[in-house]
Amino acid sequence: MRDLPAFLFRHALIGFGIGAAFIAFLLWRDAGGLGGLIIQSDAGLIAGGVLVFAVGSTFAAVQMSMAAMLAGRDDENGRSDDHRAGRTAAASMTLAPVRTSSRP
Repeated sequence: MRDLPAFLFRHALIGFGIGAAFIAFLLWRDAGGLGGLIIQSDAGLIAGGVLVFAVGSTFAAVQMSMAAMLAGRDDENGRSDDHRAGRTAAASMTLAPVRTSSRP
């Protein structure tokens, strides 16, 4: 349990880095005129900082949640033992006929 904060913090940093790289790519490619708008603005540094923080925190939350959801996966296909047990139970089910009354 002591490793959980370090695990989440590490993945938050990874997600934030991916978000910052994404914003850098958008500014470099001048997607939708965003790079020119931020560079020419008087408050461009603040706008860029807010943009990097907002997108970086979103990417960090997504990375943390994906890492937490995939933490129990351990086999080569990315499936846990619980998944195999569920698939086995579903495979052993059989169909049974059901009688219904006809409606006029």
